[in-house]
Amino acid sequence: MKISFDNGPRCGEEIEFALPEITVGREEDNVLRVPAAGVSRYHGVIQRAASGSWLVRDLGSTNGIKVNGVKIAGEKELAEGDSVEFGDQKIQVSGLGETAPPLVFNLLDAEQPGPSARATSRLPEEPPAAPKSEAKVEDLTALFTAGAGTLFDPNGRKKAAKEPETAPPSGRKRRFSSHFFYVLVVCIAVIGISAAMLLMKPGQPGRKPEKAAAAAGPFSLFFERSVVSRDNVFRFSLLLENDRLAFTVDDVKSRRHVSRTEKISNEAVELLRDRVGASGIWNEIPPVSSPGEDATRKRRVMIADGTRVKELSYTGGYTPTSFGLVETLVSDLAETYGIQTISLSPEELMRLAESNFTRAEDFYANREAKNSYLRDAVRRYRVVVGALEQFSPRPSLWNRARKRLEEAESLRARKLDNLEMERVRLGQLEDFDGMRLVFLQIMELADEESPEYYAARERLFKLDAFLRGRKR
Repeated sequence: MKISFDNGPRCGEEIEFALPEITVGREEDNVLRVPAAGVSRYHGVIQRAASGSWLVRDLGSTNGIKVNGVKIAGEKELAEGDSVEFGDQKIQVSGLGETAPPLVFNLLDAEQPGPSARATSRLPEEPPAAPKSEAKVEDLTALFTAGAGTLFDPNGRKKAAKEPETAPPSGRKRRFSSHFFYVLVVCIAVIGISAAMLLMKPGQPGRKPEKAAAAAGPFSLFFERSVVSRDNVFRFSLLLENDRLAFTVDDVKSRRHVSRTEKISNEAVELLRDRVGASGIWNEIPPVSSPGEDATRKRRVMIADGTRVKELSYTGGYTPTSFGLVETLVSDLAETYGIQTISLSPEELMRLAESNFTRAEDFYANREAKNSYLRDAVRRYRVVVGALEQFSPRPSLWNRARKRLEEAESLRARKLDNLEMERVRLGQLEDFDGMRLVFLQIMELADEESPEYYAARERLFKLDAFLRGRKR
């Protein structure tokens, strides 16, 4: 099939795929990586069904998928020339009717013996039997003097032995049996491995994710940004060490003095490690400072990955692209926990809190319509609490947001527990379609940095691989 981009920086570009499954998202390991706004890490997948048609399926994305301008629920069959939207990225699919080369060859079309070989494999025709009245004494004597494969007449002359009455199996039958046996063994092995991977749970000895992470070496990150002006002094810092995140914010103008420590999952740390490595910051050369630089704005980063250590510091407004990518990663991570990484006045903080509280209330009121609404409500309540907790005295909105945050987080925890029990029950019943739906619901409900999200995503991928193996 072919995919062409209808907008964005790759507008007009066309890519042809020969794969039966194409994952779409922001992450590097997607087949079609789309770093556009509104696109989730693993947004959706386009795959060929057993019937030969092509389907597009949502993988629990935040903004969903639209086909010809209509948002889909679950999956939808694609037609030639359909327009598909992943967030803000629009693509067009074509060449859906083109068939890929067959993956299974016909065992009966293997090398066959030619006409001459088939002719020689026939049983030899026996000569017509002589009449009993014409039987001779020499023939009777030969019956008693027959050796292993030879006959001797009374005069000692050697005669050719009679051919056996049954011919050995033909080469065609032997080849067919051998090929069929090998194909059967391979199929059984593939099904067994897929089932073992599906049933394997996080923390089992077979996976050993912690040991794999330890083998790569510890990863730590420190980022600091400071701005000094005539009416304000602002400083933000983040320290990631092992599975702990430490945030510090000092903002004189808004009287914010935040010091918070959060726990982060190992999967989120590994993802951050990969993104930092992909930014190209390890190849940056430390800048040389000059006396004329603006010292009122400073940014500094220190990264340790195993035995590698990198430290960069910039003053003024200029930073290289790789440093800017790391700074964006840090800001996104901080805002996930409700930490604002820029200087804001008290009035700006209050407006930010009021806006987020209104949106959070809307999401929470409609939480039963979609699991992601409850997740978004929790995030926005966190922003409100983080923005107002340093006010003295604290406004009434802070107390309302804090109580609502506790209520929403408690409700989400109960829902996640119920979904986990439902997953176990459906697994015992081998209801794979139901399990798949449960995994999608968990991914909609949990934070993208949480262990629950990563566990559900990994199990979903394994389940899809197992189901594809069964269809074959």
